[in-house]
Amino acid sequence: MNLDGYLTTSQTARRLGVSQELVRIWAKRGRLPALVTPYGKLYPTEAVERLAAERRERAARG
Repeated sequence: MNLDGYLTTSQTARRLGVSQELVRIWAKRGRLPALVTPYGKLYPTEAVERLAAERRERAARG
């Protein structure tokens, strides 16, 4: 299984500027897709970047 293009919970949290717990909550609520592996959840980089862009746009609007 090729895991290129996926981020760990920790990497995702850092990229989004939020806690790991919030990343887990978003995944549980379906806001952020997650791939469940024997080693934990992984998050598609593309989805993380899209969410980061949405958060930046929302912050810019104030």
